[in-house]
Amino acid sequence: MSKIDSGNSLVKYLKAVKRPIILEELKREYDDRRDIFIKEIIQAINTIGAEIVVPGLIENELIGFLVLGPKKTGEIYSNEDLRVLSDLANQAALAIENAQFIKEREEMQGKTT
Repeated sequence: MSKIDSGNSLVKYLKAVKRPIILEELKREYDDRRDIFIKEIIQAINTIGAEIVVPGLIENELIGFLVLGPKKTGEIYSNEDLRVLSDLANQAALAIENAQFIKEREEMQGKTT
């Protein structure tokens, strides 16, 4: 598993767009605009071997993201797939936030005893 820090172009882009990133769409956008920032995002996505990256958001704050490769069937991800994956990513973000809260509470309780 690779660690991606909050200053990474991919993370910055996810925070800005707040929607799934589809590699092929991003490549087409780069071909149209030749934007160096988009090129950096494409490189980051290629580094982690992703086909799509789905942000996990809570109140529009990026908590984490799902990284998915191509479907085993070879088909493209449909809009319905992206909706389901977005819901899943947001539920995972909520679980992460809850786990962090529990950990912090346990640490605080440990300090007071």
